[in-house]
Amino acid sequence: MPNKDPYTHLTTYIEICNTIKISGVPEDTVRLSLFLFSLFGEAKRWLHSFKRNSLKTWDEVVEKFLKKYFPESKTAEGKAVMELIENIVASDHAILRDQTHIPTKRSLLKLSS
Repeated sequence: MPNKDPYTHLTTYIEICNTIKISGVPEDTVRLSLFLFSLFGEAKRWLHSFKRNSLKTWDEVVEKFLKKYFPESKTAEGKAVMELIENIVASDHAILRDQTHIPTKRSLLKLSS
């Protein structure tokens, strides 16, 4: 982790996790379950240092991860960026859901008039 920007790591990780959809399983559960596999070396040892199931929420993992691997002065700025990214992803999902609407001849005629 020392040579990698933790915000870039988290952003990429969230993008990957957002491709995994399991019916009835919340996104945060997927993120919590798979995060260990995104880490290596010192960062993986750091995550292993927590007692099993002591990190209960994704927000808690992100907070501790950023405190460990990012200067405190930039954490607030980075959290805002992460929230922005998550909002964009949520908007993209909403747009994709809306695009499943199949236009009818009538709706197309309304658009052209």
